Amino acid sequence: MSEIELKPCPFCGGKAKFKDIGARKTAISVGCATCCASSRIILISAEYCANERAAKDWNRRADVPPKANWTREDVTSYDGETIKNGAAICGRCKKAFFMPTDTFDYCPNCGARMGLIETDDDL
Repeated sequence: MSEIELKPCPFCGGKAKFKDIGARKTAISVGCATCCASSRIILISAEYCANERAAKDWNRRADVPPKANWTREDVTSYDGETIKNGAAICGRCKKAFFMPTDTFDYCPNCGARMGLIETDDDL
């Protein structure tokens, strides 16, 4: 059997590896050793080789990564303090992240390449 090549992580560039799922190793996925991103879980079956299918899912890349922009919203901390513009919201998946700066080039949730939309407050 030939060696299956796995592309680097599309989010952080880390090394990818196969991960057995379940106590009886009934499924497999491919995941990043650095940021823990992973492919979908493939059940092991006699009908096809799960390693090849998981590798195909992992290695599939969009020609151009989707693009989105960060927007900012106020967030309330656990102690009740309001932090102005403390939450960065992904324009594609709408997930909020507590980030004091916009240093992430990609959304950690959906992988969209990020920019920053300036609000009226920034002008």
